[in-house]
Amino acid sequence: MQKLIIYSDNVTERFAKGNYPYTISRDMFHRINWFPLLPKLAIGNRLPIFLSWCQSNHHFDFQNINNVVNSRPINKEDLSLEIFDYHTDMYLGLERSEELNMGNWVLHLINNNYSDISIVGVVDFTRTSSFVGSQQYENYIRYKEQVSFFLGKDFDKKIDFKEWDSSQLKLKSLEDFLKKPLRKYSFVSLDCDVSCDFANPVRGGAIKIYGVRGEVTIDELREMINYINKHSEIIGLSIHFIGFQTDEKKWLNNVKSIIDLI
Repeated sequence: MQKLIIYSDNVTERFAKGNYPYTISRDMFHRINWFPLLPKLAIGNRLPIFLSWCQSNHHFDFQNINNVVNSRPINKEDLSLEIFDYHTDMYLGLERSEELNMGNWVLHLINNNYSDISIVGVVDFTRTSSFVGSQQYENYIRYKEQVSFFLGKDFDKKIDFKEWDSSQLKLKSLEDFLKKPLRKYSFVSLDCDVSCDFANPVRGGAIKIYGVRGEVTIDELREMINYINKHSEIIGLSIHFIGFQTDEKKWLNNVKSIIDLI
């Protein structure tokens, strides 16, 4: 399938136009979607791929997913959302928490009737319950039927739940992901902080800047995305980079290897 690369900044524009024939800016893409008959024309028979050279823009996927779903159109009951992220992005208690932001956008998906959401590569659970808080735990329990969490290797040995009942969360491993049933359609959302092959030390350390380093390898990412592509029709892909990279070429080669799987 031909791909439509939707870029959002100078880095992703240069990458998109240098590698793919069909490109459009994010601003223009969403401007087109204001008109009821044009979203399908904008995408056509091409696979929309959203690129952002800024990790803090992950909540843009709320709009990206809605626009792609509406352009098909398809029923939300037929869609699986596969989110690869170091964080859950389901946090309560954020400033202006009712407002869409990078820390709560998955809650907005749930509240908009998306019912099959997987968050893959989460490392937040390795933090103590005192950090995340009992209210957050109750939040995960409340939505456990809509959201599944797939964690890295040996996650059960790393987690300190204290007062949490981990059995209630239905936590699963990356290996479990390769056995999960998928719906007819899938949208794949990738925050590059999920991968140790993306979150490399830069300018004093990505770990120092962002406080994160994912545990999923690029090979594991490829294997899981291959699995999705084999068992479901991918209707959209988004990739959110961590900026300030010293080895931009390596990063973009990794990104291209993921895009070209589909």
